[in-house]
Amino acid sequence: MAQNTTQAPVAYKMDAARDRKRVFWLGLVIVAVIVAAIFSVAFYRASNSERAFEESTRKTMRENSISQADDIYKWLGTAYERAASFVNSGVINKFAPDVDSGGIAVLSGASGQSRPGREMEDIGFLQTQLSNLIIYSDFSFGGILNRKGEMYLNTDPAYQPLSSAQRSMAAQVAENGVFRFAPIRQDASRGLLLDLYMPVYALDAGAQGGKKTVAVLYLTLPVASKFNELVTVNSVARERGYNSYILQKSGEEWQDVSIKTDRVRNIAALELADGSVPFGIRDSVLTGKKAYSLGTQVKDLNLWVVWEQDYATGRVDLDNQIRSNYIFSALGALALVLLLSFVWRLFVSMERSQTLNQFQELFKVIEEQKILLDSINGTIAEPISLTDSKGIFRYVNQAFADAFGRDVNSIPGLDTAAVCGFDTAKRLNSSDQHVLMTGESVTTSEVIWLQSKRHYFQISKSPLKDPETQAVTGIVAVYRDVTKLVEAEEHSHRVVQQIIDALVRTIEQADPFLGGHSRIMGEVAKLISKSLGLSDKDTATIETAATLSQIGKMFVPREVLTKPGLLTPEEKKVMEGHVQHTVAILSNIEFDMPVLDAIAQMNERLDGKGYPKALQGDQISVQARVLAVANAFTAMARPRSYRPAMDVATVLSVLEKQAGAYDETVVSVLREVLATPAGEKLVAQAASSKPV
Repeated sequence: MAQNTTQAPVAYKMDAARDRKRVFWLGLVIVAVIVAAIFSVAFYRASNSERAFEESTRKTMRENSISQADDIYKWLGTAYERAASFVNSGVINKFAPDVDSGGIAVLSGASGQSRPGREMEDIGFLQTQLSNLIIYSDFSFGGILNRKGEMYLNTDPAYQPLSSAQRSMAAQVAENGVFRFAPIRQDASRGLLLDLYMPVYALDAGAQGGKKTVAVLYLTLPVASKFNELVTVNSVARERGYNSYILQKSGEEWQDVSIKTDRVRNIAALELADGSVPFGIRDSVLTGKKAYSLGTQVKDLNLWVVWEQDYATGRVDLDNQIRSNYIFSALGALALVLLLSFVWRLFVSMERSQTLNQFQELFKVIEEQKILLDSINGTIAEPISLTDSKGIFRYVNQAFADAFGRDVNSIPGLDTAAVCGFDTAKRLNSSDQHVLMTGESVTTSEVIWLQSKRHYFQISKSPLKDPETQAVTGIVAVYRDVTKLVEAEEHSHRVVQQIIDALVRTIEQADPFLGGHSRIMGEVAKLISKSLGLSDKDTATIETAATLSQIGKMFVPREVLTKPGLLTPEEKKVMEGHVQHTVAILSNIEFDMPVLDAIAQMNERLDGKGYPKALQGDQISVQARVLAVANAFTAMARPRSYRPAMDVATVLSVLEKQAGAYDETVVSVLREVLATPAGEKLVAQAASSKPV
């Protein structure tokens, strides 16, 4: 009996040990299953996020590449229509058969037969029409070739002769009578060019179903500037790693058409699917790095608009999200293990006091972490705030409270208007709505008056999301005070403006009749720019260039500058040198705008008769065209030493009669703005101007 009594506790202990062991292994299996489930959910969410990211990227690339490919097709279609209109004008169809049958000598009468006067007039008229086609279109060169590829009319005799490949393509077009765009080529002096070959048919019925090819119209189209305008990536997309470029297939070779460097280079061949470059991960054509890319073919051409996104840059947010997902999953699993370990300890010990001590330790850790977090936020110098989805402040740090002159505990519970004022809150809430609607971070620049002093803030706002639903529940904002930087920049701009004003006053002292010329010219140019709908940057460029355009005249001899009458050729050459003087004076000033180019080109004329480089047509920028008209108007509308001021009607008549020299659109807009109250005021000021 005693033996049984002594063995009972031992048996009980053995049973308890076996029970604890079974419970331990059961708990371990449960933990393993739950941890596996947690990481399975994390993997599933990561996979869904990656699929959603790639679908969004593919959609963005597809929409943009299709849109830009359509824009290129429409632009080239316009070029085709202009060429077709010229070919169908009738004159070329009348004399091209004679040239085709008699050779190039027919044009000059070298065949022994004199050309009738009427036919020579037709040839001259055709030459003029061909030149007008180039002047009033995007083409830079035009010529007419016979069926052998020999050119007998062109717009620029100094143009480089056609290569054998170009002549061969012209002969092919003459043979099959089918219009063609040649692959884009790289020209050392003219950049990227696209050649157009269009068959010219005889008026009478002939071969090929009633049409006989007797000549080929050859046109050259500069594409770099237009492609750079059409194939663009905005700053937001560029920050997300997006880029775009143009590829072409020339024969069996794939080529990258670089519109930034005016280069065409061979690249590795790409696989196509239904004529397009399918979405996928490839080596970037531009950088060689890993990237997502997708391309759309320009209709009827071997051209592709390709969009790509740098793999690393594009996936930053996705990788951070996936990483956070796995980190939270690991923390959750760890928390579960810790929790079950704690339960196991309670199960083994069954001592309430020990359990109480563990909870006390846990609360102590939490409190220490809270104190640590509060101390960190309290020492951060930049204001930080947390608002909910309704714009109510839930937390601010001490720096925020100090900046707005409030107690840190009085702000939570107030809305933005109560803390910042109605007008400021209205501006801040607009960016808040963007974060709430898109779930994306945003950075804005705002002017906020704090304690009667203006401050410039750069505000970064990030969404606070619910871990489960990913719904935006609040906004964390960090305010960076950049007041000193902005004020320094404004001071720098004022100094530059003062220097400019001093330079202008200096030249106006050199010629008493230049007094006020730059100011009036700038006002006229500004009115024209706004009526043309030019950008703010273009308008600022034109205003600055107008102000500085006459500075170089301080180096022109006074007897030439103020001569009351026409200048001799030698004096005119000396006077024209003021452009180079102006550019030399201003060359070391950083304008962040094409001011120097506008000044250097403002005396050029569309017909190539201007100076200093005799530029013509599209070689002259729109800023320079506006300045040319404004300068000419101001010079004629103001009195000079040898004549009084000319009336507005006379000035406009002179400008309109020189349509080949001045941009007709700009002259037309000038007539409109001069009829406005602001224009009439400028006319009165110009007519009443007196020497300073």
